[in-house]
Amino acid sequence: MPFISAIIDKFGEIRPFSNIVHAETRHAERLSRLFKRYGLPIPEDSFAGKVEAPETLEIACQMGRQAEIANVQMYDKFLNFVQESDLRNTLAQLRYVSQLKCR
Repeated sequence: MPFISAIIDKFGEIRPFSNIVHAETRHAERLSRLFKRYGLPIPEDSFAGKVEAPETLEIACQMGRQAEIANVQMYDKFLNFVQESDLRNTLAQLRYVSQLKCR
C-alpha cells in the first residue's frame, strides 16, 4: 500500500486509487487474521515511507497495472506450497481480483 498511499498523498483521494487503498487494507486484515490463526509471522512493510509517487497519474496507472501482474505471480508462488484450505481460498480470491485489475 505504500505506493497507493504515496499517490493519494500527491494527487488526492481519486479513483481508482482511493478504492484500492481501502480494498488493500481489508485484504491485509484478512490475511493477518489467517496468519495469526496458523501462528505465521506477519511480515513488516519494509516499503512504508520509502516510496515516492510518480510524476503523472498516467504513469501511476501503468505502475499499478504492473504491480497487479506481480501480485498474480506472487499468489501463484504461494499457491504452490500453501496447504491450509482457508488460506489457499483467500490467496486464490486475491489472485483473481489482481487478475481483474490487470485487464
